[in-house]
Amino acid sequence: MATILTGGNPHIIQLPKTPPNTPSDPRTIAQQWLSTLSAQLSHPATLNIADIFHTDSWWRDMLALDWDMRTVHTAPQIAEFLRQHQSKAQLCGFRLQDQGQFQPRLEQVVSGLSWVSSMFFFKSAVGTGTGMLRLTQGADGVWRAYAVYTSLQELEDAREPLGKFRAEGTTESMPGGLAGGTWTERRDRQRE
Repeated sequence: MATILTGGNPHIIQLPKTPPNTPSDPRTIAQQWLSTLSAQLSHPATLNIADIFHTDSWWRDMLALDWDMRTVHTAPQIAEFLRQHQSKAQLCGFRLQDQGQFQPRLEQVVSGLSWVSSMFFFKSAVGTGTGMLRLTQGADGVWRAYAVYTSLQELEDAREPLGKFRAEGTTESMPGGLAGGTWTERRDRQRE
């Protein structure tokens, strides 16, 4: 494993050392991993992530699994965190980013370490979210997560009025018409 000192902090992070062979299709690798994660999350009581996470791995969650921001370190701790929160959070409907900068790709991070990186999308019991995954290949050839990030982006029942969800028209043609009040009055009610 490669070792780096993090910005003068008093701890050392052990980075996995990856085999020198380059994968032929990062998209297939990422999709297989995400499908396996989805299958595991569909049965949180019997969750077994040992085959898809390195022992020394990280999961950063921002409101997707718990109404808090947490960083969980090591596969056993991640498994426990998922067992505690997945039944209520119900993360599902995972989908890889299919175009642009954050679609699955192979990145050479440092000498001796490369990973497949991709953004993904998911649904939960309360809304939708995005995530990021970084997969490294172990000495056994299996691709496992080194780092996963999840973030709740939008609440289903409280959509932000943007794009197609934004009310159109003038004060007279908006729902409630003139009786609904001026723009300022409507805005004040929304803030309340």
